[in-house]
Amino acid sequence: MPANRDEPNGPLNPRPYREMLDATSDAIFLHDAETGQILDVNQTMLDMYGYTREELMHLKPEDLTASGAAYPAEQAIRLIREAAKGKPQRFEWEARRRNGDAFWVEVILRRLEVDGHVRVLASVRDITSHKTAEKARCRAEELYRLIAENVTDMISVHDREGVYLYASPFAQKLLGYTPEELIGRSAFDFIHPDDRSATEDHRSGTVAGQSRSTIRYRLAHKNGSAVWVETNSRPLPDAKGEVPDRILAVTRDIRERVFAAEEQSRFFALSAALFMIADTDGTIRRVNPAWEKALGYTPEEMEGRPYLDFVHPDDLEKTTEEARGCAKGIETRVFSNRYRHKDGSYRILSWTSNPIPDKGLIYALTIDITEHRKLEQRLRQIEKMGAIGQLAGGVAHDFNNQLAAIQGYAELLNDRINDPVLKRYIESVLVASRRSADLTRQLLAFARKGQYQSLVVDVHDIIHEVVEVLERSIDKRIHIKQHLDASPPTVRGDPSQLQNALLNLALNARDAMPSGGDLTFTTDIRQMSEQDCRNLPYEISPGSYLQILVKDTGVGMDSEVQQHLFEPFFTTKKQGKGTGMGLAAVYGTVKNHRGAINVFSQTGKGTSIEILLPLCEAAATGDEADASHEPEQRSARVLLVDDEQMVREMAAEMLRALGHQVATCSDGIEAVEYYREHWKQTDLVILDMVMPGRSGHDTFLDMRRVNPGIKALLSSGYSLDSEAQKILNQGVLGFVQKPYSMKQLSAKVSDALTPSEAT
Repeated sequence: MPANRDEPNGPLNPRPYREMLDATSDAIFLHDAETGQILDVNQTMLDMYGYTREELMHLKPEDLTASGAAYPAEQAIRLIREAAKGKPQRFEWEARRRNGDAFWVEVILRRLEVDGHVRVLASVRDITSHKTAEKARCRAEELYRLIAENVTDMISVHDREGVYLYASPFAQKLLGYTPEELIGRSAFDFIHPDDRSATEDHRSGTVAGQSRSTIRYRLAHKNGSAVWVETNSRPLPDAKGEVPDRILAVTRDIRERVFAAEEQSRFFALSAALFMIADTDGTIRRVNPAWEKALGYTPEEMEGRPYLDFVHPDDLEKTTEEARGCAKGIETRVFSNRYRHKDGSYRILSWTSNPIPDKGLIYALTIDITEHRKLEQRLRQIEKMGAIGQLAGGVAHDFNNQLAAIQGYAELLNDRINDPVLKRYIESVLVASRRSADLTRQLLAFARKGQYQSLVVDVHDIIHEVVEVLERSIDKRIHIKQHLDASPPTVRGDPSQLQNALLNLALNARDAMPSGGDLTFTTDIRQMSEQDCRNLPYEISPGSYLQILVKDTGVGMDSEVQQHLFEPFFTTKKQGKGTGMGLAAVYGTVKNHRGAINVFSQTGKGTSIEILLPLCEAAATGDEADASHEPEQRSARVLLVDDEQMVREMAAEMLRALGHQVATCSDGIEAVEYYREHWKQTDLVILDMVMPGRSGHDTFLDMRRVNPGIKALLSSGYSLDSEAQKILNQGVLGFVQKPYSMKQLSAKVSDALTPSEAT
């Protein structure tokens, strides 16, 4: 049976078989499947090759191959046998007629089963004309490539959206970019912003089928300069010759023509850039109308006057020097100065000037960079604030060292004086020092000298602190209310982040009530079931949550605003009134604390923001923990290392008052030498973190090399930050922040000396 389903299903008898072969327009060979021997041919084959049937029957496939063509007998047999297996073969090769003429053919070999015998049918088609056309096309493409690579215009091909598909080598001379740097990028990436609208219209018109169109505009050179060019474009149709799918563009450098007399009016009238042509003596000869829009002067008010008339007095010398250099023939002089606006203010202009020596003129392209300079000033302000933050952190650290001495000595005096009047004075000193410590904590927070902490936090305390800040700063027409019913009101987290989050919400509520209103803080305990958690757009676990509500009676928000409320940089405030990061930061804080946040608001009916934080019923921390901590009273041998003499002496007195033996060192180098000799007699080391010469971190590592089992505490005027945390992670047992009370110091020392339970 035939292997090909398109062939007849029954065996072929000679007569229909012969009629079928002779009727087809293709030349037909019938080969033996094993030997490749030609068994039969049709009349088209005889006509194509010029042989008689008897002659062809005695020829092999390679006998029909043109001289030099690669078609050995082994390859012919291999292809015939592959086709006999049911794998059709297609190939092109150069054949030879009986008269010796060479021509190209396409051959398709297929399996054919005739009366139980497997044969291979070869369909042969003359493709000489196709091959000739293909060679001609390749020669034409090579010719076009050589032309494109040698003309002094940039030839490019773009897709319908303006993306470079091809660029000729002249691109590098014109724009500084190699063709490889342009291909795949949009042409609009290189077009001057003021010219993009016109060039987009030009592109759209070309794509729409306009046969040819020309436009003049500016391209950005790789060195940052502007290059005036003229581009002639035409659409290239698709493969069917119908819908344009590409654009051919020929781009020419016309900088030398931009300021030619016949072109001045057109360019000056249409360009949004500021152009000026002046004599070398400084007289303005021509300006374009864009000056009036930028600086208020009409061309008539400027032309014929010295350009120095408009320059800020402090910039006259610099401007004169630059103009003289350009007049001497120095090209592309770039500088900036202050130019007077018609209203009396000054704008900052950036000038790119070039001489036209043969005409005794200077032409200049000018850009208003006033806003850019303002942005630079803002960035400098940000850098200044960063520097202030560093200064604030340093001041807070040093001030904490002084407070440590003041508070420490006051406590020591308080324990040794019985006079009630003096005790009252000392208590006042202690109160003042604690308030000062609060101020330094705020300075450290401003300086960001801290990181995320995981502490048990009393949210009611944080709300009280936020309200205290608000009462001193917001409009008195805003009434602050508190309904704090949560019990216990504790969560685990970072108190600073939580305070900032609530303060952000409160300030947004304030801004929503420009005429006054009610700002209410509410807390409660809320049980969240699995169903409750599934209904929220957050991944939180079922359990007990502390609910915090911050509610205002302000202008409210519509649903559209609520959808974008927590997106970074989204804000409804006027420009300069908000960055759009406040509520994004609140969202981040809540997520960091494994909580959820919800917004309930209607336009004109106020806003209520709900925060849910996992409830923590752990014991109190901080001062309360210190107050309840009863340190084990046992004498220890302590090495105290601090470069501040007053702090060192005060802390030593505290430790001695607690019953400890104390040795002191003023720097890390001295401390390491002492520890190397006396480590067996030293139970505990208290290290200052910031010391000249050798830091607390390096000192600890050196001591640990002497005694891997060293017990040490870290002390600093900074709060617990990433540097301090790194030392704690390396084996320091605790951190005590200056200024500290005797009770706090006692607790830290006791904890460090108490053996930890085996795990």
